Amino acid sequence: MASRKELTEKKAQAYRLFMAGYSQKEIAEQYGLTETTVSRWVNGEGWRDRLAEEKTSSVELANSMMLAAKKMTEVIITEINKPEYNIDSITKCSDNVVKIMASAERIANTINKATVIDVLTSLDRWLLERSKTDKNLTPELLSVINRYHQEYIIHIQNRS
Repeated sequence: MASRKELTEKKAQAYRLFMAGYSQKEIAEQYGLTETTVSRWVNGEGWRDRLAEEKTSSVELANSMMLAAKKMTEVIITEINKPEYNIDSITKCSDNVVKIMASAERIANTINKATVIDVLTSLDRWLLERSKTDKNLTPELLSVINRYHQEYIIHIQNRS
């Protein structure tokens, strides 16, 4: 039976894998846990909601901005098709479309918390694999690195 400390470490690692897109079954298998335990953590601590929030926030914002730009473009086209169109109105709308598109592109290219978690998870996997041949990567060192990664993830989760 795992000690409380070991279980806490497994839970932290499970959280990171869940945020990186692993299934509950995969997490349970990787850490020798039951699916029920992982499910209890996922549901009891709102991991699914956090994951959905991280994945959708910037993408949805960029998509809604693109939709607004599309609608403004339609207004421009409608205005141009009028026999006596207002060039000032068309110019203002065109300027706004360009600004919205530039902002949407910047937002779409930002790194979000889920990306940071993915990077840390990949690094941990690489370190674990590397520890098989690199004797400097002891289980104790890996545990310390993992703890700091988890503390950083908690830190960025609490910043917003």
